[in-house]
Amino acid sequence: GAKRRSCPQRTFEIDISDGRWFLANETLLPGGWLWHVFTDITMLKSNERVLQLARDAAQLAADTDPLTGLLNRRAAMERLEAEMQNAFRDGTELSLVLIDLDHFKSINDRYGHARGDAVLCHFAAAGRRQLRGGDVFARIGGEEFLLLMPGAGIAAATNAIDRLRGHIARAENRAGLGCVYTMSAGIAQFCGTPAADFFERADRALYRAKHLGRDRIEQAD
Repeated sequence: GAKRRSCPQRTFEIDISDGRWFLANETLLPGGWLWHVFTDITMLKSNERVLQLARDAAQLAADTDPLTGLLNRRAAMERLEAEMQNAFRDGTELSLVLIDLDHFKSINDRYGHARGDAVLCHFAAAGRRQLRGGDVFARIGGEEFLLLMPGAGIAAATNAIDRLRGHIARAENRAGLGCVYTMSAGIAQFCGTPAADFFERADRALYRAKHLGRDRIEQAD
């Protein structure tokens, strides 16, 4: 207390067990007496909490694709930079997967856009169920998806994506969807180069998967 009491005045917040908050203003008077003034700030703290929830909701909306609930392209690119920094700092593996749903335009043309939207949502839900908790899954374009897999090398990433590809291929996993769809993927492992290069390597692998007939996975060089 001596160091604290050398300061003639201090202000601090106190939360009471019944949920109330007080602002305490403490003044050191001559003779060593302490004078306390308590102000009930419960309503202010409640408003602060409401504002924080509103800010969180706004941030979530800004980061989220409204159709699928996945991250959007802007948020995914921010996470890509962050995960690359983590991998570089910690010397850990990181894989980037770019995925296209095959012949998606023909699904829209044949069944209508509502069915196309249902396919996108089906794929997003399948990915959420199949992928690991720490993976970052995003919709970055019309039928384009991005997956970041921290801690996974290219072999582990390929196995995971092949499981996802197999999952959507099975009829029982498409119950109620009313159509068949497939996916192509390109996978690159982080090797210390800038984000643009990392992305480009995965994109070239995806292009190769589509060029070689679709419904397949290709690894970057």
